[in-house]
Amino acid sequence: MRSLIIFLRSATLIGVGKELTILVADNEDHIVLFQRSFSRLGVTHPIVYLRDGKELINYVESTLAEKKGKFSRFPDYIIMALDMPTMNAAEVLKWMQEHPEYGVIPTIVLGSAVEPDQVKELYALGANSFIKTPGDLSQFDYLLRTILEYWSMVERPGPLNH
Repeated sequence: MRSLIIFLRSATLIGVGKELTILVADNEDHIVLFQRSFSRLGVTHPIVYLRDGKELINYVESTLAEKKGKFSRFPDYIIMALDMPTMNAAEVLKWMQEHPEYGVIPTIVLGSAVEPDQVKELYALGANSFIKTPGDLSQFDYLLRTILEYWSMVERPGPLNH
């Protein structure tokens, strides 16, 4: 997986309710993969598609500005690919550190191949997890379900007041 970022809000049942998912993927195949996996898992909440890390930043900044410092739906976590064309995961994480209102959002990074020094850098920049994407697409549903289930059970911070 190369370029995907997802903001997910979880309900008691995975992906059911008025939650919001933002998926950022520069590759149409990744978008289709997620659409199919969400469908197979019964995820029914809205999904907004963006194309890269810069577009994500523009989206959340404009949403925050429109709400005068408050998200209408604060994202509970982000899943993002290690490599993206406009801004890679490390660059997005650095930006998030510089903007505390976003830096509190738990972040999971996905990648197919990574050097140990890259993993250390990602954790130092605030990533909560690095997960190697499965080579076998049949394991993708299992990976996504596991992420959704885990993050639906843990306490996550809400937006910072500023």
